[in-house]
Amino acid sequence: MGCFCPAGRYRPGIRGEARDMDGARQPVRVYVAGPLTAGDQALNVRAAIEAGQRLLEAGLVPFVPHLDMFWHLVCPNEYETWMAMGLAWLEACDVLLRLPGRSPGADREVGRAFELGLPVYTAADDLLLAYSLGHLVPRGR
Repeated sequence: MGCFCPAGRYRPGIRGEARDMDGARQPVRVYVAGPLTAGDQALNVRAAIEAGQRLLEAGLVPFVPHLDMFWHLVCPNEYETWMAMGLAWLEACDVLLRLPGRSPGADREVGRAFELGLPVYTAADDLLLAYSLGHLVPRGR
């Protein structure tokens, strides 16, 4: 199975069981981490968008930091600025999906996910299965 789950984060439950103060379901937020600058950037962005779309269609809320590439084309920033912004967004997520491929940045994001106690999946199929079985729920917000 492609999941590294900290104790207590991978548990049976009803999908979407977490609710806000008004009783509305809280969405499960997924951070999509993977290569961007290594190899063909356009293909890397495409792979991340396709993964994000698949998650979206399953009812999850993906965050795809690869889209920052378009922002960078208009207003370039330093690499560490983009990393800091992505890591800040990671703190708002419930789970991380690590796409295949060499990426020191994605490896840093995985390390931070572990520090935050987030489950880390290396296969979208495994993440979607866990979600369909109710094993992924939003963290308390």
